[in-house]
Amino acid sequence: MKLFLESKARKAGAAPGVLLSPEVPAAHPTRLARFSYSADEFTEDADVSFDDALKALSGPGRLWLDLTGLGNSKMLQDLGAAIGIHALVLEDMASPGNRAKVEDHGDYLFVVLDAARWEADSLSTNQISLIIGSGFVFTCHDAGEPVSFAAVRERLKRGKGRIRKQGADYLAYALVDAVVDDYFSVLDQMAERLEDIDENVSAGADNSILSDLHQARRQLIDLRRTVWPIRDMLLRLTRTESNLFADDVSIFFRDVYDHVVEISDILDSFRDMTSTILDNYHSIAAQGLNEVMKFLTLVATIFIPLTFIAGIYGMNFEWMPELKYKWGYFIVLGVMLLLFLGMAAYFKKKKWF
Repeated sequence: MKLFLESKARKAGAAPGVLLSPEVPAAHPTRLARFSYSADEFTEDADVSFDDALKALSGPGRLWLDLTGLGNSKMLQDLGAAIGIHALVLEDMASPGNRAKVEDHGDYLFVVLDAARWEADSLSTNQISLIIGSGFVFTCHDAGEPVSFAAVRERLKRGKGRIRKQGADYLAYALVDAVVDDYFSVLDQMAERLEDIDENVSAGADNSILSDLHQARRQLIDLRRTVWPIRDMLLRLTRTESNLFADDVSIFFRDVYDHVVEISDILDSFRDMTSTILDNYHSIAAQGLNEVMKFLTLVATIFIPLTFIAGIYGMNFEWMPELKYKWGYFIVLGVMLLLFLGMAAYFKKKKWF
């Protein structure tokens, strides 16, 4: 959220469609990868120049261009100009934190969605932009690529299934599906964490568990805020009338939409689970406090008659017959001991402790 607000604040007053250079060096260097394929062959280059990318665009077969790192805004702008991408679309591609959406520009579709990654109990999201054209897909992302992109490349390399036999629209589906599938991995990690928190709460509530639970709730809110726009975007994709999508490919996007609906349902169940864990935490904490108060009340109740007796014989009146008695002190102590034991036995019988 902070990165998103900083990005929007920097663009305040700037002309529309202007790509601003990053204020700090990019964490990932700009790198353009090329994957050319057809039904019979596949070639790849992990780092190609701008000129080679243009040649590949005009070449035969189908093409996937993958741009990693947004530090070199000029490369993105030049490549976008060569493809014919609108300046406002390039601005969205270069700016993190955009809401998931799909825009039909006639010659190409512009798709934005967020990829999720779970590392060391930390959730991170990364904007993925796709330009779906006739015979090519251009993907752009700032941080490291989504985990499942490697699986898509492997499918292209092996040539198994329909991915190399279908058009660029099917490749776009495979990439979007890969991003969505990564959410299931994130949810699996979150489920394990919530189960650990639940077990720790049952073992004994403390402040550190409450902090972990609140952090998990915030992560669920962030995920829900990310998933719902993707759900709306995929619903629009399933209803698109673009000529870039074949009829037999649209059904696959409906399957991805069903996956996102399933993810939304799981997030709702996780949210209910965190509420239940929080209620259990407060219940256990209140039960522990009640046990402490019960113990202190029993101690105070036992000492009330003992304090009364000690108070009586602590008065400094001269004519108190028991004060002159030789065994009076020991008798009073014995009476107090008998009172203590008798009350303790009574409370034990009542199962008050």
